[in-house]
Amino acid sequence: MAGGSRTFHHKSRNGCGRCKKRRVRCNLQAPSCSNCTRRGELCDYRFLGSDSISPSNLSSSHAAYVRRRSRKSGSSSPEAPLVVGPMPSFTAPASHPLPDVDAAPIRAASRPVVDSMALCLLRDDERHLISEELVDQTDASDFLEHNMAMISTLHSSSTSSLLKKDSDKARSDLSAYQHQIAASSRFRSSVGAISDRNWFTVLVFAISVLIFHFDIHRRAKRGLADDEFLEPILALRGAAMLGMELGPWLMKSRLLAVIRRRVAAENPPWDHLAEQAVTNLQMMNEARTALGSTREVCKDALEKMQFWLRLTSCRPRTWLHFVWWPGAIDQEYLHLLETRDPMALVILVHWCAVMKASPRKWFMEGWAENVARPAIAQIAQIGPEWDGAMQWALSRIGAGGSR
Repeated sequence: MAGGSRTFHHKSRNGCGRCKKRRVRCNLQAPSCSNCTRRGELCDYRFLGSDSISPSNLSSSHAAYVRRRSRKSGSSSPEAPLVVGPMPSFTAPASHPLPDVDAAPIRAASRPVVDSMALCLLRDDERHLISEELVDQTDASDFLEHNMAMISTLHSSSTSSLLKKDSDKARSDLSAYQHQIAASSRFRSSVGAISDRNWFTVLVFAISVLIFHFDIHRRAKRGLADDEFLEPILALRGAAMLGMELGPWLMKSRLLAVIRRRVAAENPPWDHLAEQAVTNLQMMNEARTALGSTREVCKDALEKMQFWLRLTSCRPRTWLHFVWWPGAIDQEYLHLLETRDPMALVILVHWCAVMKASPRKWFMEGWAENVARPAIAQIAQIGPEWDGAMQWALSRIGAGGSR
């Protein structure tokens, strides 16, 4: 900076959220860029597709899950590094070579895979829209075969879990993780910028990674650890940023137009209790004795939640519904969550309570409860003064998330 003036960098397309907001150059270093490290702030870059992700940067809950399953089954297979973020990448260390998994048996997306990605059942006369969207995608997209294989494997493991032995479940999980790693590697090597030639394959890739995230986080039997509960929010936040880049193409999509019409026709009844619960939080926040800046950040998060309730009719049913609020909240709110601000935690639990009203998909069963559980535990430690504010949310989360 010369003469005390600040130099702004207008293009930080791949930078973290904080650097983009400040319009300063991000050095794209995972898990935390230099600017966030210097300020002691939470950095979301590792969820936006860093090229330097390694197992040491990833969620310990994911790695622990594989270790537990391997010990149960007695498997000697090496632990597969997991991929995070809606636009993940993977650099395989020497001790974990990139797995050579075969996606050939699943050349076409099966019906469960398509329905999982669409979040609704497509009629037989609508399924051709997927192939029509793909016909103009001329760029290489062999990563999609591994995406389809990953979703199919996780779906099969989920729907037949009661019939499988632990050793078979462990092998299925490892296979799904390896397909995700392979898809990520091929995606990074074949996709540069989003264009008319690849936008739909990029969308399918991003949705498949979200399904991967949902399934992993829902399977944590004891919920996410205290140092991991922000990961689902950051993953959805990264997907929202990608969705903004895909916006011009999404508006012209014939398939998504069909899904939007289907969602609009549902017209679910308005949830007055959900609306009143958020309104009550707004009044409580205004009466808090916390610092003014903290109240303003929570006020902004609550105003965006009220808008989100109207957008979703209090029942999130599309991928846009899932990612909108995590993508809209400010970085300062994430910092309040990280520092365990009670109002910020209560707001998060309310968002989880509304998310639980989402369509009953196999990869979301138990997800809202698991994401809410660490925040609920933290609030319980603060004291009974928040019991009234939590009453509605706990009634929706259910016994799985109760204190």
